[in-house]
Amino acid sequence: MSKNGEHYTSFVGHCPFHKDKNPSFSVNPRGNYCHCFSGGDLVKFIELIEKTDYIGALTKLAEFYGIDTNSSYRPELTDGELAALKHRKRMHYTLDWLTQSFIDVLHSEKYGTEAMAYLKEKRGFTDETIKTYRLGFSSTLNFYHVMNARDAQYGAKDLDDIKAIKVDPKTGKNIDFFTGRAIFPIENEKGEVVAFAGRSIDNQEPKYLNSANHELFNKSSILYGLPQAKQAIQEQKNVFIVEGYCDVVSLHQKGVKNVVGTCGTALNDDQHVKLLRRFVPVNDLTGQRTVTLMLDGDNAGLSGNIKAGKILLKAGFDVRIVKLPSDCKDPDDLCKTRTAQEVQEYITSNTQLFLKFYANYIKEAFFADADADKDRVEVLDDILSLLKKL
Repeated sequence: MSKNGEHYTSFVGHCPFHKDKNPSFSVNPRGNYCHCFSGGDLVKFIELIEKTDYIGALTKLAEFYGIDTNSSYRPELTDGELAALKHRKRMHYTLDWLTQSFIDVLHSEKYGTEAMAYLKEKRGFTDETIKTYRLGFSSTLNFYHVMNARDAQYGAKDLDDIKAIKVDPKTGKNIDFFTGRAIFPIENEKGEVVAFAGRSIDNQEPKYLNSANHELFNKSSILYGLPQAKQAIQEQKNVFIVEGYCDVVSLHQKGVKNVVGTCGTALNDDQHVKLLRRFVPVNDLTGQRTVTLMLDGDNAGLSGNIKAGKILLKAGFDVRIVKLPSDCKDPDDLCKTRTAQEVQEYITSNTQLFLKFYANYIKEAFFADADADKDRVEVLDDILSLLKKL
């Protein structure tokens, strides 16, 4: 921002809440307020930029200024509620410690060389991307993080609360849950790490391991990559929805920054829809919130696209879809085989309305060779059901 006003006591710049051709956002440090079409004070600014409520904004400011909100006297809370609050805070501390531990291992020459090569050479991730998504590695020593946690004053219960350990069936001792896997920290909409996904780097099965649900985490209520995508979603007034962690990271690296993932699960009509309503702004041209589906290209991906499209249409979204090229099984493949410009051009030229995509799908299904009278009745029922929801 640049200095402005009498005696240069205020600042002016482009508004973070909408697209400006000319700077229209002013900040007055003396008066402690900002002004644009959505103006307000510091708390209001945090509410808007973080997409949170008044209490959430105050909490953010308290954290920034080092104010311990846990120790404050809260007469409205019972002893049990205070204990639960402190427990959740302890879980956050443990998650933050373990996230940094995974990062340290990844950057360690002794333990992380193979994993770093996997992320950079096989996945094609840059140092900046690895830092942006806080990627890490769980040591191949299956007791590494358990032992280090003790030194950091975190016990087995702390690690068990966040589902980061398991019992070795051979020895009966606690060992790391994600041993030998590349780590994708999963953040909530506030940017707090609440869980992890561990990706095999050596053909270990299963390909992905996810933290089990716990007090701070429910896999069906998270959109992976949302903190990194929030600003771009606001600017573009559109969000791309993909399935996997690498799909999100790869697209972001190719310049498609308004992208989130469903953590490998199906999009649901509860928490996912609530998050999309909260973070995707209404498009002035359509009067709706725009969501673009870009799920995997196999049969399961096709089914997922159709189910997700129906859910979003019913919820009142303007739904678009990008059909992947035949040589790509998922968005990550698209990014591996094309430059950033080619990826963005492909998306632009291959985005279509979901209803048009679905109509073509129905047409093919309806007229496909079949002893298909029963199938055709089911297709017609499906069309009628969808129309009723619109």
